[in-house]
Amino acid sequence: MMGIQGIELEDLVEEQAETDPSLVEASTKKADRVDRLGNITYGLLVGGLIDYSSGLGAIGIGISRLSASTMNGIVGGAYGRAREYAFRLTGTTKDSHWLRRAAAEIVPFNLLQVPASAAAIALGCLMTEGYVDIEKVQEGAKNLAYISPLVAPVMGLYMDVFRRVCGVRAASQRAYRGNPQQTATIDTVVPS
Repeated sequence: MMGIQGIELEDLVEEQAETDPSLVEASTKKADRVDRLGNITYGLLVGGLIDYSSGLGAIGIGISRLSASTMNGIVGGAYGRAREYAFRLTGTTKDSHWLRRAAAEIVPFNLLQVPASAAAIALGCLMTEGYVDIEKVQEGAKNLAYISPLVAPVMGLYMDVFRRVCGVRAASQRAYRGNPQQTATIDTVVPS
């Protein structure tokens, strides 16, 4: 019996996916589902603090988080793909300097998460106050954009850990699927 060192099961699946496009589609669908769930759980944790800082009360925060969970479920898959695209576009890998990785996280966060958060705050205001308080919406979006250099990399780390727990590669690894320079190779074949 022969053993293979230096290659993971995920690498074998990705090599097989080159000949079977349905495997790539199934892998992307799983990553989307995992990203949606990761986005929802992170939004519940951090979004509640953002809502509180924007001046919402307990009922408003609850409604905001419920609506944000719905929005994060919708945006989550796109956010994961946007992160992968940002890593690929900037040439950032898992071995890149932490500052470069953080910069690659900020753009997709501000493009997708800030507007979703603003919409959730608006809905929370509407449901509790009967109207959309533009100042609260702007304050919440502004606060999130200001702290995005801190929140986006932390969210990226959370999402990648969540992906790994669910059996999906990190965004920095999935960004380079099919690129022979970034995928693992078989080092040696040794008898078992």
